[in-house]
Amino acid sequence: MNSWSEDYYSRLEKIRNQIPKTDFRFFNLGHLPLIAKKTEGFSAQCHTCKSNLKTLAELAEMLPDCLLQPESRKVFEKNKYQVEKHLYKIHRVSYANFYYSLFSFLGVFIGIIIGSILSYFITKKINVNYMLISGTIGLLAGQIFGKKRDHIKYKKKYQI
Repeated sequence: MNSWSEDYYSRLEKIRNQIPKTDFRFFNLGHLPLIAKKTEGFSAQCHTCKSNLKTLAELAEMLPDCLLQPESRKVFEKNKYQVEKHLYKIHRVSYANFYYSLFSFLGVFIGIIIGSILSYFITKKINVNYMLISGTIGLLAGQIFGKKRDHIKYKKKYQI
């Protein structure tokens, strides 16, 4: 007996030929089966996930036509975003390399701020070299911490 997510995947495979490859990549339609699988996994305990299964089924039905019309495309994107947001906020499911990217950005940002503050206290003016060095150190620290966090999420199977 096939699970709901396997049936969903087979429906998407039939529809995939009707969708241009550029639209498929642009709208991240490759994530739909993964989102469906995670939603199905949580649907036994969560009523919102159970209703999201119906939403995902409706999204698959309207897929080829909705990408051509701006109004229905907005509805598609809104519903897909609602499902993703629920998975992230309630069940803490994230995309692969999400924390790697987030912590890298934050590391650079915080590193540049710390570098400018340090250069101001040391030389009484803002020195770009201090900012570059501390931004690089912040980037490396962010990448390390982000990779660890992504690995923890991967081991717990909370990653799409």
